[in-house]
Amino acid sequence: MLCPTNESIREEVTGTKLIAPVPGGSRGIGAAVALRLARDGMDVAVTYVGSSDRAKEVVAEIEGLGRRGLAIRADSSDADAVVSAVDRPVEELGGLDVLVNNAGVLPGRPAVRPVPRRHRRRGLPGRRRGP
Repeated sequence: MLCPTNESIREEVTGTKLIAPVPGGSRGIGAAVALRLARDGMDVAVTYVGSSDRAKEVVAEIEGLGRRGLAIRADSSDADAVVSAVDRPVEELGGLDVLVNNAGVLPGRPAVRPVPRRHRRRGLPGRRRGP
C-alpha cells in the first residue's frame, strides 16, 4: 500500500476506497502509475487522447485487480475536456482523493536535445572519448 494508514482511516470513516485520476494513463508511465495505484487499492480514472483501445485495456487490468476503472477521452490542451476529466470520476466513481500530474507533450521538439560534437569533445577529452 502507498498509504495504508490514510486508506484504512478513510475506509473506517467513510467505508470507501481512494480514487485517483491519472492524466495520460493509457500508456507508458501513466499506465504504470494507474496500475500501481489500483494494486494499492485505489479506483482509477485514466485519460487518453487517441488510444481508446489501450485505455480500455488499462481499465480492464484495473478491474482485474478488483478496483473500478474509468477511461476518459481528454486532451489536456482543451479546458472543457479537462473539466470533464475531473467531473466524470466525481460523478461515476464518487470523488477524487489523489492527483497525479502525468500528461505532457512537447510537439515538434525532442525531449532531450543532442549535444553538439564540439561540446562532447570538451567534456570528454583524450582517451575517454574513444574512437
